[in-house]
Amino acid sequence: PLWNPYKCGGMTLLGNPESAALTPFFIIDLLAGPVLGTYLQILLHLAIGFAGGYVLAHTMGLGRVAGVVLSSVFLSCSWIYLQLSMGNLNLALPIAYWPWIFAMFFRSVGGRKLIHAAIGGALLALTLGMLLNTLAGRPARALAAYDGR
Repeated sequence: PLWNPYKCGGMTLLGNPESAALTPFFIIDLLAGPVLGTYLQILLHLAIGFAGGYVLAHTMGLGRVAGVVLSSVFLSCSWIYLQLSMGNLNLALPIAYWPWIFAMFFRSVGGRKLIHAAIGGALLALTLGMLLNTLAGRPARALAAYDGR
């Protein structure tokens, strides 16, 4: 299980920059299998994004209906589903944490509690880790974005 003979003539699981072995959601793949695990991860992240939108609306002082609308509008972005249909899970799934990051930021500034800043920072690290993991697997794409000017 720690060696993939099909990637680049053989590569360790941890040596692959796009491997999800170190994410907390890898346990879903181990329990349910790779295909069902991927579907469950997508559904779980959509639920996390929906709940995050609701919490963000509540943090901003909006009502329940506004929270449901905010969550629905946030998750109705076609870019997320386009990336999911192309298999770019490392680009699409971290978006589910954005409303949580903003909600924890607003709560830490408003309530001056360090725990909210720590939770928001941990979610930001998880999000950036997943995004940088994707860029590490495709350095040419990252270099193409910077043309040296």
